[in-house]
Amino acid sequence: MISLDANVPLSTIRGKDTLSARLVTLPLFMQLPLLILACFWVIAGADEEPQEPPKPSALSIMLLRFENLQGVLANGKPCSLFSFIGIQCTMEMNVTVTIGDNELELVDLGQVTTASNKIDFTETTYGGWSNPMTIPLDGKPYQGFKLKVQITSHGLPVDNWSHEFADGSQLKGVSSYTSTRPGLLGTM
Repeated sequence: MISLDANVPLSTIRGKDTLSARLVTLPLFMQLPLLILACFWVIAGADEEPQEPPKPSALSIMLLRFENLQGVLANGKPCSLFSFIGIQCTMEMNVTVTIGDNELELVDLGQVTTASNKIDFTETTYGGWSNPMTIPLDGKPYQGFKLKVQITSHGLPVDNWSHEFADGSQLKGVSSYTSTRPGLLGTM
């Protein structure tokens, strides 16, 4: 499950039973939580009367919550050899951000859980990922963005997916994503 921090009315995002929200004030960047993937993004200046199209300066991605509901690998086997006594997964995460046609380098977050099938991310650093991660756009036109996510447990695959969250015409919005795994519950 992903919890979404966003300055939007709850009625805008209510109806997703796997999504909960707290209201906070966000900078006028794009904001993105991860994995059901619910996301909220705003292009800086999008709320002003446009004299010319806004020129975004950065994309800010905030990981909030990740959960592997069944506690299993991609092949359906338990992540933990000791799941029979209630010990859950130890998971690692990698994220690659693509902005328009520009795929950025893979960011290794390292181990994000220890004996747990879920994590509530905080504002800190996870491996090479500073949460929130702010990516400068260097004056390039905004063309939308997508994420490629890889989750493993002790190097064995748990889930792997790629999803486009916004195209170039979407200057702000709310979106969600749940991965699908054949015969298994998706990660959220």
